[in-house]
Amino acid sequence: MPKKDKSEETSPAPKKRRGRPRKWTKERALELGNALIAWIEADPDNIFWEQFLYMEWKKDKLYPEIISYLSGQYDEFLQLIKRAKKLQEYRLLNKGLSNPATSSVVIFTAKNHHGYADKVETKSEQRVTQTSESDLTQLSDEQLRRLVQDLVRKSDN
Repeated sequence: MPKKDKSEETSPAPKKRRGRPRKWTKERALELGNALIAWIEADPDNIFWEQFLYMEWKKDKLYPEIISYLSGQYDEFLQLIKRAKKLQEYRLLNKGLSNPATSSVVIFTAKNHHGYADKVETKSEQRVTQTSESDLTQLSDEQLRRLVQDLVRKSDN
């Protein structure tokens, strides 16, 4: 039996996708991402994405989770969202600095959406004294008594 040439072998035809056509293609996702950035850049008061999704984007009924869904699907869309998030952060900070009346809202949003936190300082002083057995033999009775009292006090706290 003669050997078949690989070019003569036929591979199965790719399976066609069945069902409803995919609503969010890469092109549509990028259209949404670019429209969001254009909206943010158009007006200094355009800050919150939900406003854009619910009130401005008229092509579809959208929900806030669509941003994370599309970010997981398409890397280019994720890059647009990262840019939009930075624009939002800068807008919020500028608003907080220019209008003290809105600063508490800005602080709240910056903490919850942009990773900001109040600065917390904790100072800790610890003195660690290491004493070996050979060192104890060199201590006087009074020094040993004070050492034992210090250890007892520390263990009571």
